[in-house]
Amino acid sequence: EPRIVPGRSGRRRLASSTGQDKRILVVHVKGGDAETSALPDKLVSRWFTGSNSFKSQYEVCSHGAYTVAVDPSDFTITGPSGVTMVTISNTVSGTSDGVIRNAVTDALGSTINNYDHVALCLPPGTSGGWIAYAYVNWYLSVYNNNWCTYLSGQMHEIGHNINLAHSGEDANAYADQSGMMGYSYGSETTPLMCFNNAKNWQIRWFDNAKKTVGKDEQFTGTIKSQVNYIPGSSTQSPVVVKISVSSDSDLYVGFNAKTLHNGGTKEGGNQVTIQSKEANDSSYGVSTLVAKLSAGHVYSTVDGNSVPITVTVNSIDTTTATANVDIVYGNANPTPPPTPSPTPSPTLSPTPVPTDSPTPAPTSSPVPPTPPPTSEPTLSPKPTPSPTLAPTPSPTLSPTPAPTPSPTLSPTPAPTGSPTTMAPVPPTPP
Repeated sequence: EPRIVPGRSGRRRLASSTGQDKRILVVHVKGGDAETSALPDKLVSRWFTGSNSFKSQYEVCSHGAYTVAVDPSDFTITGPSGVTMVTISNTVSGTSDGVIRNAVTDALGSTINNYDHVALCLPPGTSGGWIAYAYVNWYLSVYNNNWCTYLSGQMHEIGHNINLAHSGEDANAYADQSGMMGYSYGSETTPLMCFNNAKNWQIRWFDNAKKTVGKDEQFTGTIKSQVNYIPGSSTQSPVVVKISVSSDSDLYVGFNAKTLHNGGTKEGGNQVTIQSKEANDSSYGVSTLVAKLSAGHVYSTVDGNSVPITVTVNSIDTTTATANVDIVYGNANPTPPPTPSPTPSPTLSPTPVPTDSPTPAPTSSPVPPTPPPTSEPTLSPKPTPSPTLAPTPSPTLSPTPAPTPSPTLSPTPAPTGSPTTMAPVPPTPP
C-alpha cells in the first residue's frame, strides 16, 4: 500500500493530480519461472482503450483535469503511453516482491524517467499475500499479478502517487467505501466510483465549486454531486463545502450521487456524506467518514473548544443530483426574514359644519336592515403526514492488512524489506 520514498534525488518530477497528457508505462514481467498472467494486449485494454479502463475513469472523474496521453497506433515503449515486456533471470516463486521489483526497475534503466507513472505488473508467486502498493507523491506503483488489471486497484494505487492517503471509517483505515481510497475490489471493470469529499477538495479538480464555512459562519443552500460539475463555471453550486474547524480536523460535506461514473459507489449512495481529514486540506492525510445523511437528518458535533457544528439535510433531489443543506458553525446568525411594510394610518374625513336649517323629519318608510350572510365558512385542509426515513445499512467488507515498510529511493538489485503480509481481497461477487 502507500510507501514513502526517503531522500529523493530530485531526478524525477513529483506526480501531480492535475495535468493533461499524463505518460504512463505498464510493465509485463517474465521471470525465470513465471510471468505476468495478463498479456500486453489485455494490459493495453485495461489501462488505456477498454470500457471502464483506468484512463476512462480517471478522465471522467476529474472532468478532464487529469488526462492520459495515448497514441492509438502505438502502445509500445516508444509511444506516449504503453505496455512493455521485461525479462529478468530471477526465480519468482517464494522471492520477495522487493527483489523482483528492483530487478525490473534495473532492467528498465533510464526509460522510467520518460513517464509520469510506471506500473509494474509482477508475476504470481512472490512471497507473502500482498495485493498492490505505490509510492506517495512519486511515480512507481507495483501490483501482484492480476491486480494490475483491476480498476479499483489501479485507481487506488495511482491515487497514492498523486498524494492521496486512505479513506477510513471508525478505526478501520480502509472502510470508507464511498470512494476509491478505501477497499479495492477484485474486478476488472467495476465498481465505477471516484473519490470522497476530502479527496475531491485536496486534488483540486473542483476548484470552481468549493465553499468554506468558518467559525460563526453559516451556509444554507444547494450542494451538487461531482458528477454534475461544470469545468470553468464560477456560478455553480458547491461540490464540496469545507468546515474549517478551529483546533481540530476539518470537515468536508458533499452529496454522493449514485449515478453515471459514480454509479457503483459502495456506501452513502444518494446521501450527504461528511468526512474529517487530518493535516491541512492539501497535504497527505487519512480521511474518515463520520456521517451519511438522508433528507431530514442532522449531524451534530463540537470542535476542540466545544463550539457546536451542525449539518442539516433539508431535502435531496436524485434527479438533479443535488441536496439542500444548512451548515452552521458556532454562533452564526441566519439571514432574518424581510420586515413587512407598516400599514399606513387611515385619514379621517372632517366633520362637516352644520347648516342653519333643521334636519327634516324621517319618512314613514324605514330602511330595511342588511340581511345576514348565507355562504358557509371555508374548512382548513388537513395536514400532510411526515415521511418516514429508512436507515442505510452498514458495510460488511473486511479490511486489507497494513503495507510493508518504505523502500529506498533508487531501486537496487539487493532486496529491500519484505512487505507485510496482506490477505488478498476476495473478488466482488457479481
